[in-house]
Amino acid sequence: MSVFSRSFLAATAAICAALAAGACSQSRLDRTQFSHLPQSHSLSALPVAAEARAEGPAALSSALAWAGRPVPPAKLARQMGKGGPGLADAAQRVVSRHGRVAYPVRGLEALFRELAAGHPVVALLEEGSSFGGDWNALLVTGYDLPKGEVLVQHSDGAVQRRSLAAFQQEWERHGSRGLLVLPPGEPPATATEQDYAKAVQSLAEVGHAWDAVLAYDTLLALWPENAGAQSALVSRLEVLGDLKSGAGGWDEVMRTGAEGREAASGTARRLAEVKGRSDI
Repeated sequence: MSVFSRSFLAATAAICAALAAGACSQSRLDRTQFSHLPQSHSLSALPVAAEARAEGPAALSSALAWAGRPVPPAKLARQMGKGGPGLADAAQRVVSRHGRVAYPVRGLEALFRELAAGHPVVALLEEGSSFGGDWNALLVTGYDLPKGEVLVQHSDGAVQRRSLAAFQQEWERHGSRGLLVLPPGEPPATATEQDYAKAVQSLAEVGHAWDAVLAYDTLLALWPENAGAQSALVSRLEVLGDLKSGAGGWDEVMRTGAEGREAASGTARRLAEVKGRSDI
């Protein structure tokens, strides 16, 4: 067999293998399992971080800005370090440090449900991802199941449509882990009691007393019998001392809509009880 024939056969085999891999990744995505969800949803353009040099810090910065706490990407890059196996935990600590609730997202269904609820998702990718960057993350802002696409906002604000099957394959390689960055008065669409309580506790531990009060109040609106949340809420209210101590948070609460105003009302009642007041 000539050198040309061997080269041709090798090239053909490589192409066939690539096509088979693509077909395999397409077949792995069974869209019928998502038939109970909205088939497509996209968010409006999110805030764009100025002077972002890498996608990971830019994604986290935009998510924090969307949640009302803009933080420069360079500062987040310093706080996050180099990522690696502890990337998810590091991201949660950094988000909590800035007074927002960091809630985990696991898998495609949770991703779609949060996007359908209007929440952008930071898809976490460990170092060495084919998407590039030092430590990596993608800001996912939408999906289209009939077209098999996800929408990703880049550091320059441009929104790119990407193959959902390719995204799934890459994300699975890194554990299919994502992160919500939420204001403390807004619960995740996929909230479970254990995960949400852990996320709120992480926020409370870094000293954001008023943000923690709002988050615990939101948690108790979903799970009123959570004794740990009840105790933690009272202790934070005592730290605040009176209504005036939390005045800085009231405007923010009122901007969160009906659910936020409900949380504020519940907070005010509990604070009145702690302080022995009844003039609310």
